[in-house]
Order: sequence, then C-alpha cells, then structure tokens
Amino acid sequence: MTDAPLDLDAIQARLNAATPGPWYADGSEIYAGDPDMHTLHAPWVGETCNVDLPDHGDRNATFVAAARTDVEQLVARVRRLEGQLAEMTHCRDNAIRALHRDDIDTDIDVEEAITEALHGPGWDWEDERTPSLIARDVAPEIRPALAKATQQRDEARARVRELEAERALYVGVEPTIAEEMAELTRGYIAAHAVCDAAEKQATRWENPLPVPEWVAAIRAALDGHPAT
Repeated sequence: MTDAPLDLDAIQARLNAATPGPWYADGSEIYAGDPDMHTLHAPWVGETCNVDLPDHGDRNATFVAAARTDVEQLVARVRRLEGQLAEMTHCRDNAIRALHRDDIDTDIDVEEAITEALHGPGWDWEDERTPSLIARDVAPEIRPALAKATQQRDEARARVRELEAERALYVGVEPTIAEEMAELTRGYIAAHAVCDAAEKQATRWENPLPVPEWVAAIRAALDGHPAT
C-alpha cells in the first residue's frame, strides 16, 4: 500500500463493473439478490470455503457479501460529507471576510472602526461633526448587526468543526493521507486475503482444483483492472 490520494471515481467504477448487489452469504457461498428470496437459481458470485478455518470460511463470505453494499454506502457518504464541508467552509470564509475585525467587543471599538472607515475615501469633509462624533452616534445602531454577524460566524465555525470531525471518521484527519479511508483500506487488504486463501485452498491438493472464478474478478476490481 502506498500513500496515494483517494480516487472515489475509480472505486465507483469498480463498483459499477462488479455484479450488481446486494450480495448475501449462505454459509461460505456468496450469491446476488435478496436472501429472503433464495432459490437454486440465485446468481452465484463465489465462495470462500476453507477447511483450515474453524468456520470453514463462513465469516469471510459474510464480509465479502456485505462489502458490495458497504463500499457503495461509504463512497456515497464520503461524497456527501465532502460536499457539506466545502459548502460550510465557503460560508465560514465569507463570514470571516465580512467580519474581519475580531476585536470589536465594545461600543468604543465600534466607534474606532467606523472612524477609521470615515477617514478613508468618500469621507464627507463638509460635515461639521468630527468622525468620532458621527461614529458615537451610529455605533449603537450598528452594534446589533455586528453581534448577529459574529453569532452567525461562530455558528458556521462550529458547524465546520462538526463536519470535519465527522469526515475524519471516514477519510482520516487531514493532511495525513495514510489515515484516509482506514475502513476501506482494511477492507481492501482483507478482500485480497480472502482471495489468497481461496486460491491456496484450491491448489493445496495433489490434483489441484480450479481456482474459483470470483477470485480473479474480485482481484481485478480491487486493483482497478477489468476482469478477463
């Protein structure tokens, strides 16, 4: 495994190329379709039978069957979280830019901010009042708007933190790429291990049995290559 960016499009393409789900396990056999409607004609996906395991590979079959739906749901969840995070980050940045003065806590500070603005371009030098007096008059009216903007900014920041924490459960804590999608990575390794075990089981005899066709199909899907 290498530290590479997560390619959701490639994962989705492999999902689309695999046998349509859902899959389900019947012992160590894997089928496609509804387990409640299981018949002798249910589409067979493969099997993970291994007499060297205490359960003969039944749990491996359960994992492989569930991965067909689990991976699809994880990809959709990550896409949704990334979209929400991008939207909230955009809102947060806009709020911070709109309220770029984090030190405005009192009417005096508000007055100073307004005075600084009035001394800039557009200041009406014909007004008999000084900028400080004008600022003192308008500060009480402006302060509620600033307070509301501050509240909205804080709410946006809090929401972004929540989304970042939730996203970390699925794609890792940035910027550590190695930790991204830890669950999918473990699934990838485990699926390869199941394929290796099935191949070993088939070739362990003096007269080797054919390696199940699903082994090559799953390996190809995991590695991003079309099955042959």
